[in-house]
Amino acid sequence: MGQYSGLLQHVDKLVHLGFFAVLALTGWRAFGRRGRPWLLLGLFSFAVLTEWLQGFVPGRSTSLLDLVANSIGIGVGASLGMLVWREGSRVR
Repeated sequence: MGQYSGLLQHVDKLVHLGFFAVLALTGWRAFGRRGRPWLLLGLFSFAVLTEWLQGFVPGRSTSLLDLVANSIGIGVGASLGMLVWREGSRVR
C-alpha cells in the first residue's frame, strides 16, 4: 500500500471536509437565522471534541489537519447555505 498511503491520507481530509460541509449546509436551513451562530459554534466544538477524543482510542491519534479540514468543511457548508437560501428568498 506504500505508494497509495499519501493519496489515502488526502482522501481522508476530503471526507472530513465533506462530512462537516453537509452538516453545516443542512443545519443552516434547519437552525434558522437566530440559531446559526450556535450551529457554527456547536459544529466547531464537535470537531474539536472528536479530534481530542481520538487521542484516547488505541490505534488512533489527534490530527490538527483533520481539524482544519473539518473547519473548512463548516465554512464551505455555511457559505453554500447562505448562497442557496439567499437565492431562494429572492424568488418568494
